[in-house]
Amino acid sequence: MYFIRYFLILVVIIYFPIVKADEQLMVVTSASPQSVQAKLTRYERSTNHHWHKVGKPVQVVVGKSGITKHKLEGDGATPAGKFSLGTAFGFAPKPDFALKLAYLPITETMVCVNDLKSNYYNHIMDSSKVKKSDWVSGEQMKEKVPQYTWGLVVTYNLPTAKPGAGSCIFMNVWKDPNTGTVGDVAMAEEDMKSLLTWLDPSKNPRLIITSHTKGG
Repeated sequence: MYFIRYFLILVVIIYFPIVKADEQLMVVTSASPQSVQAKLTRYERSTNHHWHKVGKPVQVVVGKSGITKHKLEGDGATPAGKFSLGTAFGFAPKPDFALKLAYLPITETMVCVNDLKSNYYNHIMDSSKVKKSDWVSGEQMKEKVPQYTWGLVVTYNLPTAKPGAGSCIFMNVWKDPNTGTVGDVAMAEEDMKSLLTWLDPSKNPRLIITSHTKGG
């Protein structure tokens, strides 16, 4: 346990520089780049600037193709790296729990665009509010049950999206503990709600995704 804890902290310090403003941190770590199973550990910086672990690590699943440093559209992998976080979202008109993050209610017309040729690539769009949509493919978010019951945007390949580098990367509810995602970090619904409750945008939360061994 102590080895894993200090391994994670060492990875953060060496490979993912943390700035003073970062006061909340989530670290997702898998046993290998090919593994679907991973652990998510939360950390918070105290007033003396030391990091301490928050709660127990939770089980998560990542992309069905594991974790990669070279994410491509449709490869089924979760991107490695350090990321900021965007809006929370869900099927409910408003959350039934305390939430400090901005919240986007998902409706029948919400689409996350994955069409490489679209000007809206890697953005969540409300098709009913776009005069002329230019995409031919995208995730119909309301149909992703139970995955998008609750979720959180990971600002991968944003704000300026590079076509083909991957799109629609979220933290969200899993199908089950054994099924990999198409690139998201997914967990049990109760863990997702706990995470959303904990996150505080004033503490500049960050997400780090990595694996114990080299590769990807």
